[in-house]
Amino acid sequence: MKKFITLFLIFILLSTTFIFACCERKHTVTFAYADGTPISKQKILDGDCALIPNDPKEGEKEFFGWCIDAECTQIFDFASKITSNITLYADVREPTKASSFEWALINNINYTVKKFTGSETSVIIPSTYKGLKVTTISSSAFCNCLNLRNISIPDSIKKIEYWAIDRCTNLVSIDVSVNNPSYKSVDGNLYTKNGEMMIQYAIGKNSETFSIPNTVIQFGWYTFLNCKNLKSVVIPNSVKSIGLGVFRGCTNLTDIAIPDSVTRIDLGAFEDCESLTSIIIPASVTKIYEDVFASCSNLSNIMVDEDNANYKSIDGNLYNKDGTTLIQYAIGKKEESFMVPEEVTSISDMAFYECISLKNVTIGDNVTDIGDYTFFKCKNLISVTIPKNITEIGRYVFFYCTKLENIELPESITSIGDHAFSNCTILANIVLPRQVTNIGNYAFCSCSELTSILILGSVTNIGNFAFSGCENLTIYCESMKKQAGWSLSWNHSNCPVVWGYTGE
Repeated sequence: MKKFITLFLIFILLSTTFIFACCERKHTVTFAYADGTPISKQKILDGDCALIPNDPKEGEKEFFGWCIDAECTQIFDFASKITSNITLYADVREPTKASSFEWALINNINYTVKKFTGSETSVIIPSTYKGLKVTTISSSAFCNCLNLRNISIPDSIKKIEYWAIDRCTNLVSIDVSVNNPSYKSVDGNLYTKNGEMMIQYAIGKNSETFSIPNTVIQFGWYTFLNCKNLKSVVIPNSVKSIGLGVFRGCTNLTDIAIPDSVTRIDLGAFEDCESLTSIIIPASVTKIYEDVFASCSNLSNIMVDEDNANYKSIDGNLYNKDGTTLIQYAIGKKEESFMVPEEVTSISDMAFYECISLKNVTIGDNVTDIGDYTFFKCKNLISVTIPKNITEIGRYVFFYCTKLENIELPESITSIGDHAFSNCTILANIVLPRQVTNIGNYAFCSCSELTSILILGSVTNIGNFAFSGCENLTIYCESMKKQAGWSLSWNHSNCPVVWGYTGE
């Protein structure tokens, strides 16, 4: 019996030792250069995390992190549990030659990348220049770099200005050193270090769909500008605002939902998204800037959640909640005529911007304000009824309305804004009311069929090139000579002028 008990205790002891030994199992983490040359090793208990080693030094090369593959395509996450032997490879890269950049010295302390002037398709920004740190990438530093496929940003960069990486149509990857304290890269796109701001999507990627990480609260300016491949973008409920021009020029974007966390949609956020046909504004949105949907040529339905306290939709067009301001006409509609509702008193800037279907627009006399760029490039617009209480034809209101032949201005008009009728190429005649005091720069520029215009004595200001390119125009002036407030180039094309005109 004693022998049996002894054997049993030995068995228990051996089993415990074996289990303890298994629990103490360790794995080797080898840190190496890309060619496999070892740098250091760590012994890590099964299920524990590796420790981040010191950055390797290899001449003037920049270190971007430890990767799980020798090609350095995937950065290793040091929060991962180690369960087997593993080799991690140092992603070290040779900086692009300094002569490929224009530099600017900041306070005699640091340098900024002012402009990339080289022809390289892969650029690695150096961390130093002339012995000083490179800390900033200036606005437009990488603008229209059409051959560029990769940009690598070192840990020295503390500030990347808005649209620093702009219109690089073949850019597939923006890589940031893992030691950079201000920025990071996720799947080749650029974010702030905490992930709360998405700064730049690499617009050369081939992907048609993209889901924004749920850490993102806001965007930088023009984050997806001119991304031609994306058709669908998923915005998470973490996002609070859609910033300046974020999706501008995403011409193939057809599917996007604004989450009910968003409170503000900034200028030009969806401008020129020509494949977008409909969109829903959630109840949470409190501010929409006027040109958010400019040039969305197929947008035929703007819907607003009925619980939204600030906006509403009428027949697919966007208004403020009480319907007194027409904010955006859905320019993808096919109707040729539109009558502004009677309750409307104001029409926002760019409300009909580049609407090519409309031929006739009737605006009731309750409207007292028509914004700038309202009918900009409405190329098929033939007639517009201007209400009797309007005092100003604003900037670019009828710019490039190439089928606008006649328009009657009410007696209330006191000012014609810059470029107001510029390039109205078949506008045959126009009568300026007696209250007009101002004719803006280029106001009637290139109105090639305009044959006559009467400038009354009340006009005290005429801007630059107001009648430039009016090949058939004769100008009749009540004044006997040019007035002091008229620009030297007011009649740049030397149109015939009849001074002291009395109507006889």
